[in-house]
Amino acid sequence: LINRTLKEADGTRVYEATAQTGSYGDRRFTLDAGQAINENVAVRLNAFYEGSDTFRDYGNLERWGINPTVTMTPNDDTKIKLSYEYYHDKELADRGNPSTMNANGTTTTRFNPAAPFAPNGDYSAFFGSPTYNSTHTDLNTATGVIEHDFGNGLTVRNATMYADFQHGYQNVYPGSA
Repeated sequence: LINRTLKEADGTRVYEATAQTGSYGDRRFTLDAGQAINENVAVRLNAFYEGSDTFRDYGNLERWGINPTVTMTPNDDTKIKLSYEYYHDKELADRGNPSTMNANGTTTTRFNPAAPFAPNGDYSAFFGSPTYNSTHTDLNTATGVIEHDFGNGLTVRNATMYADFQHGYQNVYPGSA
């Protein structure tokens, strides 16, 4: 279970952008921008992009997302929050280096693992198919929250969410006969 808290359009003025880079072509960019439009409407936009190769042959990933939100307060007792999120993730499915036999020829188990197979000590070798090994996710989520304070300690809140989640995973990996 993951508890996700989205950044809310609360009227606070925020403008922040980040850029990050690292080994193997790693790059990540983020944007967080929001402010009040008027005394009753606030908006916020969060977005990011991340792409990278890996130390493994053919390794790569690309993911990005966008999340605009709006908060409306038609009166002092009512608040309406609307949010949409799109998230995309595509990468090479890599199950790692195989390790099926110990030095004495016995099969490995959870309690008797073997060292990973790495020809000539090369851990960058990819065991699979760069054409067929892939995983991808596309997520669309829309959320609406309406909250009304009736006074005397009674507040009613309704949160409704619609999500469309498309996920695929495919890989080829070495096995034993």
